[in-house]
Amino acid sequence: MADRPPRRRTGDPELDRRLIELLDRSSASAADRDLLFEMLVTVVRLADDDPGRLNLKITNAALKEMRQAFRVFRPFREVPKITIFGSARTRPEDPLYVQARDLAATLARQGWMVVTGAGPGIMAAGAEGAGPDRSIGVNIRLPFEDANPFIAADPKLVSMKYFFTRKLMLMKESAGFVVLPGGFGTMDETFELLTLLQTGKAAPAPLVLLDVPGGTYWRAFDHFIRQELAARAMVSADDDHLFHMTEDVEDAAAEILGFYRNYHSMRFVGPQLVIRMRAEPTDGEVEGLGHQFSDIVASGVITKTDPLPAEVADDDNLALPRLVLAFDRMRHGRLRAFIDALNRLPSAPPAAAPDLAAAEAAGTPPGAAGSEEPAEVTPEPVLADLLGQAAAAVAGGHEQAVLVAASALMSLLAGGAVDDAQQHGLAAELCHLSLTAPSGPARLALLDALAETSPFVTLSLLLELLLDHRDALGDEGTATLLRALDRMLEVTAAAPPEQASPVVLLLRMEEPGPVLDQLAAHPDRTVATSARAARGRLDRLLAGRPAAVLREPSPRAN
Repeated sequence: MADRPPRRRTGDPELDRRLIELLDRSSASAADRDLLFEMLVTVVRLADDDPGRLNLKITNAALKEMRQAFRVFRPFREVPKITIFGSARTRPEDPLYVQARDLAATLARQGWMVVTGAGPGIMAAGAEGAGPDRSIGVNIRLPFEDANPFIAADPKLVSMKYFFTRKLMLMKESAGFVVLPGGFGTMDETFELLTLLQTGKAAPAPLVLLDVPGGTYWRAFDHFIRQELAARAMVSADDDHLFHMTEDVEDAAAEILGFYRNYHSMRFVGPQLVIRMRAEPTDGEVEGLGHQFSDIVASGVITKTDPLPAEVADDDNLALPRLVLAFDRMRHGRLRAFIDALNRLPSAPPAAAPDLAAAEAAGTPPGAAGSEEPAEVTPEPVLADLLGQAAAAVAGGHEQAVLVAASALMSLLAGGAVDDAQQHGLAAELCHLSLTAPSGPARLALLDALAETSPFVTLSLLLELLLDHRDALGDEGTATLLRALDRMLEVTAAAPPEQASPVVLLLRMEEPGPVLDQLAAHPDRTVATSARAARGRLDRLLAGRPAAVLREPSPRAN
């Protein structure tokens, strides 16, 4: 894969040069230099921000803990892992302890490693069942709790100060999860997993809720989800596909192993979701899937496909059969049901372990919290089709369709998959659509997508909206524009002079300052706060850049 230039710089060319020299003296791989450079830029900016010693201590400790954890997990990248959660207070004689121990032993015999929180109770049961060669521990430092004896002296034990870094490592590395009854911490981990799976911030993965025969813990949990959350439309009824409840160890193991029977991995290429499988489905099977799961398709149909150009460029599992669809990203519960259906197809092979190396190369490792889609330039037809969907939805007054299209566009922009030439036309269309959107939420979604565009391409369009059309956008739309302006000013301030100068010139010519001053006194608190923040950043930017060209004030600024 070609090296990628860093997206952010310090704003000081000499300092940037020294950071590059620092990377030259390290063993940084060429493919990762852009990310490492941006991490160093962030450290420099932290120093400039003066965030306070406590915040710096948190950042420092978190980074060190994550580095330690990455080193521990690295030798086992291609070994499938299951994370087991549950109460630290469960005694060894408790049937729940036996369930966890037996499940860990079953999966270890299948070649899986077992990750636990390394404490007592269910965590000790998992480590005991897996055995020392198949166990990894991610401990939390507490004054009243030590690592259990099955993992305490193991080099595969990581000890952490913060729950948030611990939770990241317990979830990011695993291809499946099992939760047994527990207290507040277990509930926190369960809802975190469900949130990651529901929102697509983690790749699809099996989540098993395991109890003892006759147990009521997960039954009560399921009742709460259905009667208090789903019944009030706070979650979708389809979200119950995201977890599997059982009282049987063999059934739990079958759920984990069966998830990878046919499903291999998935990857977004622009707005298209590509799903790779181990066995090619028949045409009749694909047609049946299309009818059964038409509700997860934002446009078009589910079809077989050869590897897409972006996959070919990355040599990404080119031998595997695949399906492609324009996925409705609000339907992750149904996507999980779709994967289950793939695994039940007559053409599906026997159960197999996940291909972690392939999934990581595709950018969506199983269980990877917050995994990002690969950034590649989107083909023009794909972008045009997505814009066409948004325009048709606006014209037809279909709010949900606008939200889906805007979300897909925003994901493309945030992932760096739209180049500058494409962004200009895209931004102009988003400006037009935002003024004619059928509802406030639809307008905000379109403006959020606009806010992801590059200031060096679209700042003039954003200023036009802010200066000429803010009344049509309403208070929420104006606040969104102001936040976008603030972000664009931040990016401009950090850009090299040759890139920032045209933007600074535009700002001096358009003179948005007086309008920002007016909005700073706006009765809507969000609008006023956003205006003051943008005004302050504008003043700092202009004060640090020489005035190249001045002209009479724009009449729109008065």
